[in-house]
Amino acid sequence: MGELLFVAFLGGLITGLSPCIVPVIPVVMAGGSTATSKARPYVIIAGVVASFSISVLFASSLLNFLHLPQDFLFWLGVALLGLLSIGLLVPQVGEVIERPFARLGATRYATEGGGFVLGLSLGLVFVPCAGPVLTAISVAAAHHHVGATSLLVTLFYALGVTVPLLVLAVVAQRATTSWSALRGHLPTVRRVAGVVLGVTTLAIAFNWLGALQRDVPGYTTALEDHIESTGSACTALQRLSGEHQNQFAAANARLEGQKATCTNTDAGNSQSGHLAARATTTTTTHGTTTTTGAGTQKPSVFMAGKTNLPALGRAPDFTGITAWFNTPGNQPLSLRALRGKVVLVDFWTYSCINCQRALPHVEGWYDDYKKDGFVVVGVSAPEFAFEHVVSNVESAAGSLGIDYPVAVDDNLATWTAYNNNYWPADYLIDPTGVVRAYNFGEGGYGTMESNIRMLLSANGVTSLPPRTDVPDKTPTNELTPESYVGYSRLSNSVGTAVQPDKTVVYHAPSSIPSNDMAFGGTWTVHSEEATAGPNATLGLHFTADDVYLVMSGQGTVGVAYNGRHLTTVQVGGVPKLYTLFSGSALQTGELTLTVSPGVEAYDFTFG
Repeated sequence: MGELLFVAFLGGLITGLSPCIVPVIPVVMAGGSTATSKARPYVIIAGVVASFSISVLFASSLLNFLHLPQDFLFWLGVALLGLLSIGLLVPQVGEVIERPFARLGATRYATEGGGFVLGLSLGLVFVPCAGPVLTAISVAAAHHHVGATSLLVTLFYALGVTVPLLVLAVVAQRATTSWSALRGHLPTVRRVAGVVLGVTTLAIAFNWLGALQRDVPGYTTALEDHIESTGSACTALQRLSGEHQNQFAAANARLEGQKATCTNTDAGNSQSGHLAARATTTTTTHGTTTTTGAGTQKPSVFMAGKTNLPALGRAPDFTGITAWFNTPGNQPLSLRALRGKVVLVDFWTYSCINCQRALPHVEGWYDDYKKDGFVVVGVSAPEFAFEHVVSNVESAAGSLGIDYPVAVDDNLATWTAYNNNYWPADYLIDPTGVVRAYNFGEGGYGTMESNIRMLLSANGVTSLPPRTDVPDKTPTNELTPESYVGYSRLSNSVGTAVQPDKTVVYHAPSSIPSNDMAFGGTWTVHSEEATAGPNATLGLHFTADDVYLVMSGQGTVGVAYNGRHLTTVQVGGVPKLYTLFSGSALQTGELTLTVSPGVEAYDFTFG
């Protein structure tokens, strides 16, 4: 526990020195300069720690219980900051705000009392950079795993984050009390602080400083990841969040004599983000011992001595599956019933471009080797709400050419049993039910096919067909990262600040920074997607060969590249992936989409 709390404090301290704190610096300095009490800076920070900790751990559950929008506390904090700003500018308003603190003493509002309210307000709007500690805290809260440990970790993290802010508040307070010129003009100082607080409140509300935060290099990221993602801290953070390391990757690391490491993911979404598109891991082939199947299982001629693939552990069976198709009578399958065959379990989701590029390889293996006792089971693990609809999954599977069995894992129960964190992810299982190889993400197709052929040969197949000849379209250049359009994972929007679940007229900037997007015209931005209204446009500055966008609804999307019209895309039917741009070589430029009302945009991906 002691090490975890130390890591939480140190991780918070590093975050407090990062560009993320830029929007709140003027607030704490203005707050520290408005009174002569030495206690005020500390009371401000106490308020920040209290409200930040409570909002991170309990806000989502509380707001859901009260049926309030998820951004309610943020706007409450903005309103309080604005009110305090007016109170500093207009003494009469300040007196009204002061009345609730009258019982604490006539001057308390200007010192301790008002400072605590300021800190409470600031904690509701302060959004530090996400790192491993904050990710673990957020995931624990999302999974309702809040206990004494997560509460202490949150408090220590918040204390670390606020140490630099406390230093700034103390500096501002001492400057006010030390300089005689300022001491004699304290009312003027308070009015100036009120202006600063008001302007900063508007900047926070409308994200005016977002571009500055993005442009300042994330100079603390590598240090934070190094401290928080290695050694026992990694295990402790995983335990805190309720997540677990993939057991097969851990077994492979042990067999190779390597130390298992943490894979950091984003807090809403360790099942999202197509993480493997950024970090692909392929198994190696080296000698190890094997296990034998249970005595009552289907007899197998599997000869373990003919393969040098490692035994990584017994494969979990399919669990919590809500629907099956492409099986006889759409009846469920089980790994026990498939004993004696070589099985590939492929986690995928149909709107994922990484999965779509990998599917031709999986389909090719199934077509060529199924007569030799090879089975593929595609586990559809939904990312978006529309991917929970079985008819959508079945329709998409048909259009993508999938004719092997598909299990719809609506509640991510099988995903969880495998401790999987990637789309796509493949687990190769031998005829006795033991995982022998895995591959996370795109690429590694040649190695996986070699492993399949090795297991089939060890299972008594004496004549295998030629190797499949499917082009590997895994991107090799550095591309624009996957970009979500819904506000829950929107991270690269510029222009008018996004207002969740409200119909707003957005204004795009004259130019869009690299890898960013901008709404224009009328949009209603929801958690997963944005719905176009009148005069809706969506701009994107990208680097890629190809640009794709998941869309639904009925309508058209005009596509222009660097101001020149390219094509008009017809949108209709079930939500699916549409190709917006296809180049013969790597391109960098701006796409401008003119979107008709009613069309819903979910997620940009790139190839």
